Amino acid sequence: MALGPTIPYAASMLPWLKRTSIELVVGALVGFVIWSFVGKRLTSMLFGSLGGSFSCSADVELGLDKFLAMQLYSALGGAALAVLAMFLFRRRRARRDPA
Repeated sequence: MALGPTIPYAASMLPWLKRTSIELVVGALVGFVIWSFVGKRLTSMLFGSLGGSFSCSADVELGLDKFLAMQLYSALGGAALAVLAMFLFRRRRARRDPA
């Protein structure tokens, strides 16, 4: 059957999959935390002026939508950056230590 050769390959992929998943989660958490600290200040810079309107509910809703979107983008960016950084770190370490 075709399952014989694929099982060792699947078993060898499992550590890589676990390691990459952990890196993605850690990077996402770092991006989320950084945006949580910096995001309020940046969002308030985007909405410094209400444009003379008396009701600011639309501006606040738009600002919160952008804040949440940037939180998501920061989490995704942090995840991608963490995977890339760990890939480059492992590659550099493998060149340095041939054993």
